[in-house]
Amino acid sequence: MKIRNILGLLFTLPVLFVACGDDSDITPNPPVPEIVTEPTVLNVPQTSTFVLSATDPSQEVFKLTWTPDVHRLENPVFDVQIDLSGNNFNNVQSLAKVTAYEYSVTAENLDAVIVKKLKQIVNSPQKYDIRVVTMQGSAVIESSASNIYSPTITAYSGYPATLYLAIKGQDITTAPQFTNTADGVFNLVLDLQGGEEYKFVQVQELGKLPEYIASSVVVDQEADILDGTGVYSPKFEGVKSTYNIVVDFTTKKTVIHYNFPENLYLVGSINNWDVENAPAFTKVSEGVFEIIRDLQPNDEFKYVQEQSWNKPDFISSSTEVGVEADLLPGNGSNSPKFAGSTASYKILVDFNAMKTKITAALPGNLYLTGDAYRGWSWEAGNYAQLIPINGTPGTFWTVIYLKKGGFKFSPVSDWIGDFGISTENTDAIGEYTFGSNNINVATEGYYQILVNAGAKTISITTPKVVLKGDAASAGWDANYSTDPFTIDPTNKMQMISPAFAKDAELRMYVEFPGIDWWKSEFIVLDGKIVYRGNDGDQQRVNVVKGGHITLNFDAGTGAIQ
Repeated sequence: MKIRNILGLLFTLPVLFVACGDDSDITPNPPVPEIVTEPTVLNVPQTSTFVLSATDPSQEVFKLTWTPDVHRLENPVFDVQIDLSGNNFNNVQSLAKVTAYEYSVTAENLDAVIVKKLKQIVNSPQKYDIRVVTMQGSAVIESSASNIYSPTITAYSGYPATLYLAIKGQDITTAPQFTNTADGVFNLVLDLQGGEEYKFVQVQELGKLPEYIASSVVVDQEADILDGTGVYSPKFEGVKSTYNIVVDFTTKKTVIHYNFPENLYLVGSINNWDVENAPAFTKVSEGVFEIIRDLQPNDEFKYVQEQSWNKPDFISSSTEVGVEADLLPGNGSNSPKFAGSTASYKILVDFNAMKTKITAALPGNLYLTGDAYRGWSWEAGNYAQLIPINGTPGTFWTVIYLKKGGFKFSPVSDWIGDFGISTENTDAIGEYTFGSNNINVATEGYYQILVNAGAKTISITTPKVVLKGDAASAGWDANYSTDPFTIDPTNKMQMISPAFAKDAELRMYVEFPGIDWWKSEFIVLDGKIVYRGNDGDQQRVNVVKGGHITLNFDAGTGAIQ
């Protein structure tokens, strides 16, 4: 026994003798536990490296035993504590509180504390400090702390709770935080430039918790997640732009992509480089945009993410029509000058594939003008708008009264993208392909026109207007051979229907080969011709047996007799 304890015992003997001599004169005090003042001795296991098994979580990883040098507490409680090695137990976590002098540490127990409380990563070896301290009530008696056992342990489940991007040379306290999109998966969108080095950290402080790097940093190339202690990822091999960094601890992979912008705008010589009023693309799907614009030779343009120059912009490696080109960062350059002819085009930009493509656009509208109609002018009233064939993009029709002269078409009411036919003609009726020649009319009268912009064909015939349905003599089998409209002999500007076969709803259409009748249907409402176009079923009008209807397509009017 130590000398001071022997001396303490000698000093207490007189008191004990007095107490035994006269019990009636002394009121005994309850015993007061003494505070442990010397450390617990921890028997350190021989093995110090462990890989926890998810298949047997209840397995004993190691067993701790200990013996207190000095212990005079009644019913002592021992706290088995753990923290990252070298952290001086500043973030101490409890593995267990026990009253025995031993504790079997299981894989499940270790894994839960390492991952959920110490926020360590799955399958990442890490050194920890473990000790045992005595507790008095809920208070830990630090002076009783045992010697430290420092095993290296690899957890089997769980991922970092937070992740930040530390860029070399930048203030770590302002490091941008990733978004935790799924368990173990993190995502960050930010602007990067070539040559930058970075690493992934769990807190905004270097060296505090395990750090990670990418084995390589090349756009769209998957890389391994590696230990980042004391090092950074290789220099970023990209240009200045907005990127999306994905870190997936479940697969131990990371990848960097060009970020998909939410919006895209077209700016260039086509609008005098007015970025604030740049026209917007239509977002087709995530990362895919398209716009239909009129282009002419030598136009220059680029693609911007907002109506300003604040974000990185992009260009096409080629503007040749029909050729798939690379989508590149602008970096002060424009796309090559447009070499196509003046017309309406669709520009497709795909950030998934980093490709662009310019193709001839199927116009949403089509117009006709010329001295065969009301003059070579785009002033209101001097041009006619064709009607879309229902559900058939790029295909249009009209029944129109033309005089001797010529005419052309355009997708806009202007001389942009206008076209005629590829050969010279003498009179209007015929089958044609798109070209630069006017379409000549030698015989005045009504004509029926069908334009297919996709096939670049134009068909001009005499009108084939048909009465259809229950009011027609052939009912729903009616066609131009059974129930045609004819030119009114008293008025060349009017067409007149056959007599109505019965009291019924009025149905009419213009007949085109291979096209369902209802796709070129029309009706007369309040004396006006109303075309179905791309709309749904039209309002119905009832007629009576023996009556008929007259139509004036030039004036856009009709009358039921």
